[in-house]
Amino acid sequence: MIKKKKKKKKQKKQLYEHIANDDTKYIVNTMTDQEGIDRAYKAKDGVYIFGDRMYISGTRNMQDVWDDITKVSMYDKLLHSERYGQAKEALDKNPQVKHLSGHSLGGVVAMQLQKRHPQQIQSARTFGAPVFDPTGVDKFMPSGNFANPLGKLERFKNAGDPVAMFDNSAKTSIKTNLFSSPTLTHAHDNISSQFKTTEIQPTTSINQDGSVSMIG
Repeated sequence: MIKKKKKKKKQKKQLYEHIANDDTKYIVNTMTDQEGIDRAYKAKDGVYIFGDRMYISGTRNMQDVWDDITKVSMYDKLLHSERYGQAKEALDKNPQVKHLSGHSLGGVVAMQLQKRHPQQIQSARTFGAPVFDPTGVDKFMPSGNFANPLGKLERFKNAGDPVAMFDNSAKTSIKTNLFSSPTLTHAHDNISSQFKTTEIQPTTSINQDGSVSMIG
């Protein structure tokens, strides 16, 4: 684990050194998991992509409620849920995505995508996911997931979250601002706000007047 962290820091340092010595102009943007998941909830298909990370929303409508009841408890059926189909389609169209963050239903969808695309998805992070792990066996796995030892998985929940009550491998937080969200302990904002994703985009050119022409 320590070696991986040192390697990641070294790669990040090399990237910033390259940027510093490169004539190309870059724009550096960051986004928290809280903002990304909130945007996914507002998106038509329930997902939002920023850089190499895809954010997946939880239950939003009656179809999601039906999928929660009939499909979440059996992962093979989860593949036929609307949210999984939407996330899978977005993943196929965006091969640069290597990391996933999901809340509630979106969390188990992220876990399934990681399991089925181990070569592409390097890590997944869930908040308040309805995972059945009453013995807490996953926390003894280096990857954080007994069923999928290849990819890194981090799971989080708030104490008293009824949706994630059986996920005893999730790291538990205490939500002090309980009424900041209508979902109370099932909210993610107090935890997801702590994680950030950085996106570095090169500009296409520098105009004569000093302005920048952006990609996209």
